[in-house]
Amino acid sequence: LKGNYVLLFGDSHAGAVASVFEEELEKAGVRLVAIARGGCNPAWFTPQARAENRTHRCANLLGAFESVLAAADAPKAAIIVTMYDVGRNQNRQEMGKLAESLTARGTAVLFVGPVPVFPQPALDCIVTADRNGQDRDICAAARSDFSKREAAVSALVLPGISGLPLAAYVPISDVFCDLVSCKPWDGDTLLFWDSNHVVDAGARKVFHAIRPRLEALLAAQAKSN
Repeated sequence: LKGNYVLLFGDSHAGAVASVFEEELEKAGVRLVAIARGGCNPAWFTPQARAENRTHRCANLLGAFESVLAAADAPKAAIIVTMYDVGRNQNRQEMGKLAESLTARGTAVLFVGPVPVFPQPALDCIVTADRNGQDRDICAAARSDFSKREAAVSALVLPGISGLPLAAYVPISDVFCDLVSCKPWDGDTLLFWDSNHVVDAGARKVFHAIRPRLEALLAAQAKSN
């Protein structure tokens, strides 16, 4: 953990974008270090959670995360990609505590908003619709439904990071949605392989959508140093 690197942290959705994020960051001379696994809630990695519970199913990632926190060279930025657990009674300060543990080292922290959830696995649905001469819109999700989830995620993340100048939240709804619906395809390009995980083409759209906010955070970080 030396030199110019960015941490990608989260669940299976972080894993889905990892290879593309690594490729895009390499173009700027930045390495990517990924700590990601399906079902791993970032809230389990706050200082309090790490002190109280080291037996959950993602416990063997705690050491890797703590190595990043203790490394002589802190990551320039941490990009957190997850679906966010808005279904449980989660303390709205948890994401802030997670961010604080990273910004304390001077690391910029970017929380990436959730992706849409589609009614059927995207690849199967699109192939079946095309084969049967059906409208692909049967594979889409309503923007109104996604907007409700996105609002819940914003309410979960924003209160905890509002006082942290090196932390930000960026929604990505406009990457996949118009005013009416969210689509797992763009023309003839597939963007999702199942109901909520992007393929590389979708990951690239996400990266280009978050890049301006990431660059703004890094500029603020440079001024603070």
